[in-house]
Amino acid sequence: MKPKICNNNDKQPSVPDFCDFGDWEVPVKNLSDIKEPNRDHAYILPDNSVWVLSHDGKTFTTINSGGNGNTQPTQFNNTDGYLHISGSGTYNVTTDLNTEKVVELVKEKVEIPQIKIATDKAVGIVKPDNRTITVDEAGTLTVLSDDSNYINKSDAVLFDETGFFAIEDSNVIKQNQTVYFSVNLISILAFSFPRNAKFKIGKLIDPDLFPKTRLAVNMVTENPSTAIYANTAITIEKNGDIMLVNTSDVGIGSAYNFRFGNTHLINLTYVTV
Repeated sequence: MKPKICNNNDKQPSVPDFCDFGDWEVPVKNLSDIKEPNRDHAYILPDNSVWVLSHDGKTFTTINSGGNGNTQPTQFNNTDGYLHISGSGTYNVTTDLNTEKVVELVKEKVEIPQIKIATDKAVGIVKPDNRTITVDEAGTLTVLSDDSNYINKSDAVLFDETGFFAIEDSNVIKQNQTVYFSVNLISILAFSFPRNAKFKIGKLIDPDLFPKTRLAVNMVTENPSTAIYANTAITIEKNGDIMLVNTSDVGIGSAYNFRFGNTHLINLTYVTV
């Protein structure tokens, strides 16, 4: 007997509530296209497999082997839209990743820094968030921290405990837990420095800069005739006091290290906790 096609002249896969003249076979492209299946119809797919409702009415069951394939057709339910599905409910199912939606999902879940080419700077500088990457002509990459990571703490260092010195140049920079300490003093009043003497010449007024242990660094002195002296030191105490120490085994006369106009260089780096 030749089956009669129900709703053959209308756009598929529209299925009416009932078919005139006993038509019962409905062509569909996918089983998922059937919104309200009933027991008055059989549904034929492009691979010529024919499907009817199962005994419990909750699923479909095939009543022939179809035109190709040797397994049950695969039914995909695309719930999140991350796949493009073609042929769901047939023997020939293809899926493709919806890359646009995946990219949007990644952007929501992962913080991606904005990157721009700093064309107003040296050739090859790229600036992501808080980073500067330099590329030289040989292709070597160098990663530098952005200036915004540095905090100028020069105002937190004072050398006003005596009338002997004035600050000529001060650069005290804090980056995270590291402090870069560079101060140049100039002698404005000459004095003699006895053997093994020690006295306070300054202090740190910012508690964040206080070291947890005592620090010591040589103080290099330069006089106007360019002679270099290195027989004194600076210590920074736990309470922030800055002390001047005579590290030589003899006294220092006022005509040497600490005569008027001499420059004193102090440089150290330390890590706070």
